[in-house]
Amino acid sequence: MQKIVLFVTTEDRQKTKTETDLEHLNTALRDAVAAGAEEITVSLTSGQYFLETPLVLSPETVGRGCSIRFVCPDSKPAAFCGWLPVTGFTETEVNGVRAWAAPIPKKDGKPRNCHSFFDKNGARLERPRFPETGFLRPVGIPGYEDDPNPFKTCTIWGVDITKNRNYDFYFAPGELPPMTRLSDVQVNMLHFWVGEKMSVRDIDRKKNIVSMVSAPVYRLLDESNDKNGKQKGARYFLDNVFEMLRKPGQVYEDRETGTLYYIPRDGESPENCVVYAADTQQLLIINGMDRISFDNVAFVGTDWKRTDRHVTVGAQQAAADVTDPAVTVNDASDLRFSGCAFEHIGNYAVQLQENVHGVMFEGCSFRDLGAGGIWCAGSRAGNYEDGPAPEATPVNTEPTMEENA
Repeated sequence: MQKIVLFVTTEDRQKTKTETDLEHLNTALRDAVAAGAEEITVSLTSGQYFLETPLVLSPETVGRGCSIRFVCPDSKPAAFCGWLPVTGFTETEVNGVRAWAAPIPKKDGKPRNCHSFFDKNGARLERPRFPETGFLRPVGIPGYEDDPNPFKTCTIWGVDITKNRNYDFYFAPGELPPMTRLSDVQVNMLHFWVGEKMSVRDIDRKKNIVSMVSAPVYRLLDESNDKNGKQKGARYFLDNVFEMLRKPGQVYEDRETGTLYYIPRDGESPENCVVYAADTQQLLIINGMDRISFDNVAFVGTDWKRTDRHVTVGAQQAAADVTDPAVTVNDASDLRFSGCAFEHIGNYAVQLQENVHGVMFEGCSFRDLGAGGIWCAGSRAGNYEDGPAPEATPVNTEPTMEENA
């Protein structure tokens, strides 16, 4: 059996003649497979590997016919990261308080659109919101002024999603503060079992109307009634409001200029400050491959970009609606994740899609996840022109879980 070892190191380290980096790994894998390798070990040095695009393991990208083991032999893991460090902060003032500002590295010459930020220890940083605590409620729906129970009548649940949707709601006079960067503001509507995120299109202060880019999936309805038996509007708050940026540890990205503003904590200085801005959502895609394993590898720091994905429907934070997990597996078998960490993830950590079998998670940790740990999606693989798939068609098998945290 021909065995080949590929040595991979981070971009910030000096490479020897026998080492490569993650960006050129697929080429090295293809060459090894073409040379007849039956077993490939990818030895990773510890440290952070920043991915602008996911690492894709498929017959098209690396070939097939051999086993591939990714392993970090060091005490600390090799970390596949969707975030990137922001440094070079300078002193400024925002909303009457001391702040720091730094440019976020651009992507394809344009400012990035990041939603998730972390300090140098991996703690998640807050975006400024209004109100700072608690919630607001819509006080009415345009077009339903004469309806005795507008929140129940409007936005019918269970019909064609392109119909009976409402993009606007009334707010109480004087309730919302002045906001200069409306395109960055999001309405976080909490109702039923979901929290929908919808970008603000406009605020009409003469009519007291908030207009959203996308309509909510569900009625702007609370599960409780007021003292008169009338159903209340759903709770909501405004997220990413520049004028509310004033508390230590808060962060705000000006998407027009690509500038990151940060309110420093005690003991910090611009010179030693590092903020990690998560941009990439997916870190690893395995499609059509067998016998792949990962040992002592961390998958860290991905973003969520669910806002206004649909033209007519806002994003629901519900299990069945979350896509773009950090790790996606499709049409694969005999996979193993041992001693791996899945941390600071914007959506799901792992999604097992169609025709996936024999997956083991052993001694792994799952922490700070936007949606959930492992999503066993699954379906019957194959195309069936004459009708639904036969009952005997294999579906996913459940992953094996041993001593995970």
